[in-house]
Amino acid sequence: MAGPALSAARTRPGLAVTLDDFDIADGPRLSGAERHAAILSSLERHRIRAAGFPAGKFVDNDPARRHLQTWSQRGHLIGNHSYSHSFYAGGSPERMMADILREEPLLSAFPTFRKWFRYPYLAEGKTAEGRDGLRRLLQANGYRNA
Repeated sequence: MAGPALSAARTRPGLAVTLDDFDIADGPRLSGAERHAAILSSLERHRIRAAGFPAGKFVDNDPARRHLQTWSQRGHLIGNHSYSHSFYAGGSPERMMADILREEPLLSAFPTFRKWFRYPYLAEGKTAEGRDGLRRLLQANGYRNA
């Protein structure tokens, strides 16, 4: 009897919600804290677990770390989006990997941190050499492309 119910559950469409950057500075309509609370409230209201990919330059301060702590406590995943959030054209995979690793200590304290990397601007490099070079470095450092 459980078979059909399980089968139906597997065929329902899924939804992946991700948020990039985590620039939660005050804006013209909402403070950063108000915007963060509104996002979390909406996710909870719809019973959605999301993955956040903060850029280190936006979360390298106490207020932002507190927001990430709340994010983690509520079961949302946290991945890496690089420290500087620079466009990766592919010129130096080693420099980009260093930027990714620079952010890791900011995130690794959170229980829901995963070694998932989201490229800023989704830019994986303009050449196959640059793209493949960073992919190799990500893999060597235990990261997967998110």
